[in-house]
Amino acid sequence: MAETDGDKKGILLETGTNEFEIVEFSIGAVHYGINVAKVREVITRAPVTSMPQAHPYIDGLFTLRGKAIPLVNLPRCLNVNSGNEPNNIIVTEINNYYIGFLVENVSRIHRISWKDMEPSPEVGDQSRVVGIIKMTDRIVLLLDFETIIAEINPEINAKLTTFAEATEDTKSKRANVHVVVAEDSAMLRDLLVTTLHDSGYRFVRDFGNGADAWEYLQNLAGKDGP
Repeated sequence: MAETDGDKKGILLETGTNEFEIVEFSIGAVHYGINVAKVREVITRAPVTSMPQAHPYIDGLFTLRGKAIPLVNLPRCLNVNSGNEPNNIIVTEINNYYIGFLVENVSRIHRISWKDMEPSPEVGDQSRVVGIIKMTDRIVLLLDFETIIAEINPEINAKLTTFAEATEDTKSKRANVHVVVAEDSAMLRDLLVTTLHDSGYRFVRDFGNGADAWEYLQNLAGKDGP
């Protein structure tokens, strides 16, 4: 089972521990998680200004310290209707993009080891789920917020993959360089790999978490290179 440290204050992660932290929240009876690194803060529900012709998942804009931020109705996005009123907003910053997610209850922070996270079962469309974390009395679904944001605003992907075209000489120099990518979002990981390939890097290995990437690098070091 995953160890939880939600009652501890000021949790600091040390390099090499292969751990990460999640904020646990719920919608109805289902428990979800988001990587703490993507969370700016959690606030109570704020007044929202409707936007004409907005995406169906977007409730509108709310203001936080003078900054207008789009608000995603996560229960609607996940097609979960619990009958409860969502009263909390998780404010995130993902790829330099601020966006709020409306949820019901935000409970605590957990410290999780990557080895305690399991792949999502292949039941229906699981593109929005990074993996599952088994707690003592419940299962927490770690959501892929990059995928959700890309569904709402596909232009974000276009901005992430916009780069100056490399010259043939530059691509030639990059051709034998080995690159390791570690990213929990499958959508963003595929995007990074494609972008690197298009930039001339032929040898790219990608992993869903830092622990697997680190093990791969250690094995390479023991073999004196790839």
